[in-house]
Amino acid sequence: MISNESAAIHILNSLESYGFEAFIVGGAVRDKLLKRKPNDIDICTKASIKQIQSIFPSSIHVGSNHGTLIVKIKGCTLEVSTYRARNGEKPTIYSDLSLRDFTINAMAIDIRGNIIDPYDGQLAIKRKVIEVVQSGQRFIEDPIRLLRAIRIAKQLNFSIENKTSALLTDSAHLIKEVAAERITAEFQKIVTAVLNKKEVCELVSGDVVQNIPFMFPEKKVIESLKRYPYEFIVKHHVEWWMLASFSYDSNETVHILSELKLSKKVVKDITFISKLVIEVISTSWSDYHLYLLGRERLIFAEKLLSLIQMRENKSSILLDKYDSLPIHDNKELAITGQELLEWFPQERGKWIGDRLKKVEEAVVLNKVANEKKAIFNSLKREIIK
Repeated sequence: MISNESAAIHILNSLESYGFEAFIVGGAVRDKLLKRKPNDIDICTKASIKQIQSIFPSSIHVGSNHGTLIVKIKGCTLEVSTYRARNGEKPTIYSDLSLRDFTINAMAIDIRGNIIDPYDGQLAIKRKVIEVVQSGQRFIEDPIRLLRAIRIAKQLNFSIENKTSALLTDSAHLIKEVAAERITAEFQKIVTAVLNKKEVCELVSGDVVQNIPFMFPEKKVIESLKRYPYEFIVKHHVEWWMLASFSYDSNETVHILSELKLSKKVVKDITFISKLVIEVISTSWSDYHLYLLGRERLIFAEKLLSLIQMRENKSSILLDKYDSLPIHDNKELAITGQELLEWFPQERGKWIGDRLKKVEEAVVLNKVANEKKAIFNSLKREIIK
């Protein structure tokens, strides 16, 4: 497979050889100027969709976007679009760039390295600012850009220019129109970077996030975060979604997670963590809780509980306790369900499952040694029941 840069050059050459103007556009140009490796390279051309297809016969349409094709070159796929324009306007590279979100994304570069920059995107890069192209109409056209502005600013360590920041505030209500999946996708990108307490507070207190109806139902959690006197860092996407979905009503947490269209594993983990946190909210973790959580979820759960209880995070102490537990998985139990059947042939089904769970808990809590004889005697004498 060739690199996306090589594939882009091949596509530009092919289009130009047929007489069609073509450019690399958007984030790839920005990343080149920032000396960053672009994740994706998009190409824009004067050629129509039919003409692009005639040059690249194996290209395919991108979903409902009839102006874009996916072109595959030696295993590398790139998006190639025909110029966009407002109704009645002649499609050109300039009309296309005028419809893009931010000035740093509204640049184009041809195969010879010539840059087209009608909105001073290069200056914005030098100033390290995110500014909208022309007007707030860009947010009306696609409100996901409200979150994208925040995301790109975080990723590049840029600030949002004052006029654009005011437009974000004025247009924040539009985020309610965006499909949950798109909101989730933007946040997944935001939380790939580590967020400190100040950054998390700014994010959750901002007008855009405040207008997302299915996130942060417990406003007290946000207030606690603002007043939390200890270090608080979000370094994993599960931690972010755990905070964003936490509710003292577990049904609401489940509802929010289903709205967010997260993976089954993430939903299962967060639902379980939230349930246990609510269970111990007025007490503290038992060894059995630590066992049930496991190493990774333990860190997430303690982060949430310490915030709610407004105390210092004790993850390192709890991890030491976890590591010293007699077992860390039910596969490590000295007995199996089959052995229980042999010991107690008169019992069946539910009784076997229940006793196995009881044995597991008793071993974790050091009430019985993880040895066949000790477990058998405890069951026989109904110490475990």
